[in-house]
Amino acid sequence: MTRSKEKLIDDAVLAASLAGEKSSTQINSFITMIRSDQSVFGVKKLMLYISRQMGRKEKKQPILNEKFGKQLLETIGELSNEENPSTLVENYLTFIKWSYEALKDRRDPAKGKELKGLNDLIKVIKEQ
Repeated sequence: MTRSKEKLIDDAVLAASLAGEKSSTQINSFITMIRSDQSVFGVKKLMLYISRQMGRKEKKQPILNEKFGKQLLETIGELSNEENPSTLVENYLTFIKWSYEALKDRRDPAKGKELKGLNDLIKVIKEQ
């Protein structure tokens, strides 16, 4: 089954809406990791790294928000079965970064709210 590009964007917006306020560094490290190994193994390695980050704690708080991490693992797992998975994963992570940055100064209206896709993101931006 081939995932549509629109679904990839909507999935990225959802993930960005679940990310914690300090997730920017994590997102960038995920992008760097997939760019450094554009193989199926690189995708699997990224999934393992995300799992590791979910288990790590800093000041008794998870380094990676659990909802965000689970969403990443679910979507990347699905993408790993597609043709050219590393390219799709890189696109997905880039779309998350852009969505996260779009929400960065708008976190209050979106706080606790899962955005289901690009239309929801645009709505939050228009409400500001």
